[in-house]
Amino acid sequence: MTSIVAFHLNSHILIAADKRAVQINGNTRTVVSDDIDKLIEWHGGVITGAGNAEMLEHFKFSLQEASVINSNQILELAKQTTIQYAHLDKFWFDTTCWYFTYVAEENGRAVPRLAQISANELEIRALEPGSIRVHAKIPNREEFQANIMPFMQTSNDLDEKSIADSISYHNALMREIFAVCAEQTEDTSEAYDLFFASPRGSCFISS
Repeated sequence: MTSIVAFHLNSHILIAADKRAVQINGNTRTVVSDDIDKLIEWHGGVITGAGNAEMLEHFKFSLQEASVINSNQILELAKQTTIQYAHLDKFWFDTTCWYFTYVAEENGRAVPRLAQISANELEIRALEPGSIRVHAKIPNREEFQANIMPFMQTSNDLDEKSIADSISYHNALMREIFAVCAEQTEDTSEAYDLFFASPRGSCFISS
């Protein structure tokens, strides 16, 4: 399962996904690559996910090609994906979800948003500003996530120095998190891709 880490830092979002691909055959898991690009840009930001590769890729590329102007359209694309792959085992619907960033308007100003859609619920759940999401197959994940919260440094500034400092600081924190995830599960690599999202612009960051 893909490991995903996201920080909502008020003025901007940092989201990362590991680069490992694992082939599952019964009880056997085989690492087939540690160089998979799991973060895919779309015109509103970036999208990634964990779970069934077919459902994940179908939704990613559907979002890339669609002319989306609101989150309800994104939810409809997720619904269409689950309909197309309705033949899959329930296990995949219980374990597949997508994360995506976009820009919304709040009180007359543009703000960054990170949301999740689970294949078995089909509801958009937004990550609260000032919070973290660690999506990984590790023991005591909620506790691990809570322990990281005090180390986050949120900011309402989008000047060049503030952004550079935030990226440097939180990227170092990401490296520690992915090292723990890789130690806990063979499904995760220490290598990851990192994406910066804000109302003023978005880009990939060297991890």
